[in-house]
Amino acid sequence: MEPVLAGQGVYGCTFIPAPRCAGGKVFSQIHGLPAVGKITIEKTDDELRIGKAIMSLPLAELYFALPTESCEPAPLPAAVTKECDVMKENPSAKLTMMIMPDGGITVDEYMHDPARCMKNMKAILIHLLEGGIIYQNAGYVHNDIHPGNILVDKLNVARYIDFGLGFRIADVKRWSDANLGRTFKSKYLWTAPEIHALRMRPSGYDIEKGIAELREHAEYRLIETMFGTNALADLEAVVNRTGQTEMDQTNFLKEYGKKIDCWRIGLLMISIWKEMLHVTPFTFKFSEIYKDQAVRDVMKGLTRFDPKERWSFSHALRHLAPKSPVLPPEAVANEPKANEPK
Repeated sequence: MEPVLAGQGVYGCTFIPAPRCAGGKVFSQIHGLPAVGKITIEKTDDELRIGKAIMSLPLAELYFALPTESCEPAPLPAAVTKECDVMKENPSAKLTMMIMPDGGITVDEYMHDPARCMKNMKAILIHLLEGGIIYQNAGYVHNDIHPGNILVDKLNVARYIDFGLGFRIADVKRWSDANLGRTFKSKYLWTAPEIHALRMRPSGYDIEKGIAELREHAEYRLIETMFGTNALADLEAVVNRTGQTEMDQTNFLKEYGKKIDCWRIGLLMISIWKEMLHVTPFTFKFSEIYKDQAVRDVMKGLTRFDPKERWSFSHALRHLAPKSPVLPPEAVANEPKANEPK
């Protein structure tokens, strides 16, 4: 079977099944699952290290599709590579192929089937919250969750991919250890708003000007409209509470760094909801499903602009699936009620 492009991003392109490695090696299965190959021009050491660590966690195969091996890809037919931007734009670049289990299609592609998407998104949200708890309990922050970095298989099971920007909270000694940058770039929609806020002043922006640029994102405006959020007040509170020294911001990141991923999952659900509302004839049915108050509570809780008020993965999961086996029973008594900020 000739490899088919399954997804791509700044890292490179993902093919299903895995292309042949240079030298003839073929990865037909990993852990009993068909293999995919991600061809990239990025350095892969960190992602392979994190991939091996995450895939060694209990239940990992249910929640992640991450690379654990690397090889040089054999030349691919032009018909296969013609849609891969990295291979078109960098034909002489040194490429590396990373191999991972087949998790399915990206959420971007999944939304092309609105009936299927509409039917399964609540279950997918619960599954992603469970996976998030697993890797966060192991000390990791994914830091790059978006519709292209979640794969959904034929059974509508979602898996996280691409920990290339991931980091461990315990390893953060300075801001730069977390791959977050120092320059305010409002166009980066998926960046958590507190990260935007902490970049504003070092980049010469006042808060109001920065928030005005953030409000150019339709999703940010939608969050404010749907949930009555005051983004300006919330992000001013973040900056005023944090301070501007390197140590202040590093300590803030160590305290709230996991909430970066909580924001991204909340924004993912907002984006899917917004996209589905524009698809007919499913508009009415999908909007009715998202009147589910528990789902709306979670969407609101995960997209608080202030991470101090933002819900954790465990809080959100407890609200949707309190009997999930991923939730430790001993923690239940110490958690706030679902309508309280966390």
